[in-house]
This record gives sequence, structure tokens and C-alpha cells, in this order.
Amino acid sequence: MRLEIDLAGQVAVVTGANSGIGRGIARVLGRAGAAVVVADIRGSPKGGGQPTAERLRKSGIEATFVECDESDAESVNTLVHRAVEAYCGVDVLVNNDGISHDDTIETIDDTTW
Repeated sequence: MRLEIDLAGQVAVVTGANSGIGRGIARVLGRAGAAVVVADIRGSPKGGGQPTAERLRKSGIEATFVECDESDAESVNTLVHRAVEAYCGVDVLVNNDGISHDDTIETIDDTTW
């Protein structure tokens, strides 16, 4: 079964998009028509989100890279502002970054989150 989605005119932010699952998600959303904001803590041209955005653009997908450390609220605010500046909004958010903690959403504090 093949899932067909139409995200033309939509804007997707994908965190942790420098490789693996995040890069794959960014590619699928872009192929479905979304403009993709590739967010990653690493911005190196040789190994980070920047090469992912470049690959997407080379394949005809509108993409922008924003360096973002999701553990830092100011960095996340910058990500959102850059996405809104570039594309006038955000329609899809994929939080692909993560580390493991034993807290629940009800008990986790802001610093750990």
C-alpha cells in the first residue's frame, strides 16, 4: 500500500533531519509538496542539517536549514521565527530529535524537556 498525501502549500519543520529517519521524513514531506525547514543541532556543511537541505533542493524540494538546539528555548524560538519569516507559518511539525528520560509528560520539568 502506498500512502499518497498532498502537502502543496504547506510548511513542514523537521528536527533531527541531518540523517536517518529525520532525513527520510523531510524527503517524504518535500515530495508530497511541502516546503521543508530542516532543523538540526549540527550545521556543518560536511555533516549536519545543511547538506540535507542542499540535497532536498537539488531534488526540486524547497528547503531551508536552521541550526537549532532543542534543549535551548531561545534556539527553538529562533527556529520558529526563521520558519515564519521564510514561509509565513508552520503547518507540520515533526519532533524527530530525542534523548531518553523516564519522566512522563505530566512530571517532566522544563529544563529536562
